[in-house]
Amino acid sequence: MMRRRRRAGVLAFALLTMFSATVFALSADEIASRFFPATPAAPAPPQLALPSLPKPDDGNPDDVGRHNEGVQYNNDGIRALEEGRIGEAIQLFRRATEVDPHEKGTWGNLVLALQRDGTRPGEMYEAALQMMARDDRDYHAPYAAGITLLDKLKQPLDAIPFLEEAHRRNGNDPGLSVALAQAWEKAGFPDRALEILKTAAPLIKDDPYPQYLLGNLLLAKRDYVPAIRAYQSVLDRDREGFVHDAWLRARYYAGQIDGLAEAIDAALRRFPGIMNRQVLERIAFSLGDRRYRLVETVNVQVGDPSALQKLDFIIRLPPQIAGFQKVLLEKVSVVADGRESDVEPAAPDADGRIRIKGVEGIRNGLVKLKIVYDIERRAWLGSRGPFQPVSEPDLEDLKRDERLSLENAGLDALDRRLRRENGNFLQNAYLAIGRGLTYRENFEEHGVDWALANPDACDCTEFSWLLTALCIRRGLPARVVTGFLVKADLIGKETNIGHAWVDVYFKGKGWVPADPTLGTTMQWAYFGNLLSDQIVFDYFEPSRKARVSIDFTSTRATMPVTITNTYLITLRS
Repeated sequence: MMRRRRRAGVLAFALLTMFSATVFALSADEIASRFFPATPAAPAPPQLALPSLPKPDDGNPDDVGRHNEGVQYNNDGIRALEEGRIGEAIQLFRRATEVDPHEKGTWGNLVLALQRDGTRPGEMYEAALQMMARDDRDYHAPYAAGITLLDKLKQPLDAIPFLEEAHRRNGNDPGLSVALAQAWEKAGFPDRALEILKTAAPLIKDDPYPQYLLGNLLLAKRDYVPAIRAYQSVLDRDREGFVHDAWLRARYYAGQIDGLAEAIDAALRRFPGIMNRQVLERIAFSLGDRRYRLVETVNVQVGDPSALQKLDFIIRLPPQIAGFQKVLLEKVSVVADGRESDVEPAAPDADGRIRIKGVEGIRNGLVKLKIVYDIERRAWLGSRGPFQPVSEPDLEDLKRDERLSLENAGLDALDRRLRRENGNFLQNAYLAIGRGLTYRENFEEHGVDWALANPDACDCTEFSWLLTALCIRRGLPARVVTGFLVKADLIGKETNIGHAWVDVYFKGKGWVPADPTLGTTMQWAYFGNLLSDQIVFDYFEPSRKARVSIDFTSTRATMPVTITNTYLITLRS
């Protein structure tokens, strides 16, 4: 009789790990440059000029008869325009310009009518050129031409010289500057647009859109504080909700989460049709108190069931986190040979794990352990705590974990590159990992060696081990946390996708979370915060035994065994 103990998720991946690390190795310099790519210089805005204007052919300006005929057509066009007969007005103004082409006012009326019509951008543009050729002081024509090129013809670069000309003719109208900034932004020169808007947007008091546009450009550069300030300055003028939407999402991405749930709730009630409503609801979900029913299934596939004599499960339950995670064990059952039996777990051992009696002899090679939890979660925000100070971890003990690969040459190069950065080390490392690793679910658990050899195939586990290793090299105690991320598309569906992030120890505060994987999309929302869509399962520490393992006896000296986990989560409140 042979007795064996197996940890979950180890045997199936060992060969693949060694093979991949050999094939896809990158040099230390390549790794450092990948995580800190050179920032390309922003293209210089081009010098743009107006096209040649048409040469006016005004006939005989002293022909009184033609002048009076043109006036009549013009007056009839004005009446048609006032009565909403825009197509007829355009025909009348067009006839007036043909009869008496030197009259600037008629060309201006034609431009106005074509603007209101909005369906003839080519005619609009040509009419504006004719008006500009006859009047070098009026700004309406170049503005109309520029807006037509920008919005209708989708030619922002061609629009710029017209809008610059309009601004030259009327430099006191900040609205013209805003239109010019939009053209620069759409033409691919956001820095030039930002430069203009920083001056022009605050001058417009009756329209929230310029400050909204300014906030968007700042947010694209991840300048969160000024972006939030820009949005916030016009919240009282927002009648449609688009500013509130941007302001709320900017606060979330910036990690300014305290009070955000209440602000989102108020905005959703005030603006039922608000843009990105589902996104805001998802953010609010992650911030509110939640209660889940989680079914965890441990699947054990035994290679030779006839040789199996006894199999028990050993598992550590998700931790209780005072005030933020409450876990109740509702039911434990074992499924074997088509039958499900409820079982009573033993008391926890010194490592916090419980033994669950499994089976004694089976015909079918698959044995399942099903555990049903009732889990209550509340968001923990680093901005308000409360922190839970603990004794300082033994850094040397943490270094013993082989998955950290602390002597890896690529890790050393990355660490040395980080030391050259100004600012907060942890924030810099968090950002660098998001730049250097590409997320791809690999359904395996790998350490730093593998992550740096396969940077385009990493999931949350590799993101987390790399950040942990960088922290420990810097002398910051850190550990990988395993758990589950509650996503809308996973609720009610069985999945084998868990989640991992990092805890970093700070003296006087204890363990503080940072999720480098979610940082690539959610930016700072999960940095220093543990939100209520994150369920904590366990912590990786060298002296800590595996959370899930099996203990079995068999009549064979070796027994192939595969262990996998699946999760099924539903909402209770």
